[in-house]
Amino acid sequence: MAATYNTPGTREKAEQAGANAGRKIGEALDRGQQAASAIADKTADATSGMVQKAQDVASTVANKAQDVASNVAHKAQDVAHRAQDVASNVAHTVEEAATATKEKVGEWTDDVTQLVRRHPMQSILIALGIGCLLGTVLSRD
Repeated sequence: MAATYNTPGTREKAEQAGANAGRKIGEALDRGQQAASAIADKTADATSGMVQKAQDVASTVANKAQDVASNVAHKAQDVAHRAQDVASNVAHTVEEAATATKEKVGEWTDDVTQLVRRHPMQSILIALGIGCLLGTVLSRD
């Protein structure tokens, strides 16, 4: 047999306790919703700030990259101009050396021609001796 407690006021006290518990649960839910809303607002603010900072950093990086690319292009142009100048100077120097060599060979040819004309017999004998020496040296194995 189940015991029933029907004391006066017990039911009212239970109803009042249930109502108090419901009210406290409602208040806790409201506070939880307010806290969640505050966290969401703070998160949105922080995220917005991070997005702006990320955009600023990306813009700064893009500007720096553009500056570096521009500097590299200018340096490359300077190097190309310098290389062209050096190549032009080398070509000019080689041309001068070739001209000087040609003149020197021409002078030696004139000197040898005059020497042969002044001393024809000695020149023929010297040429014959050089030919024999070269033939002997080149025919050896």
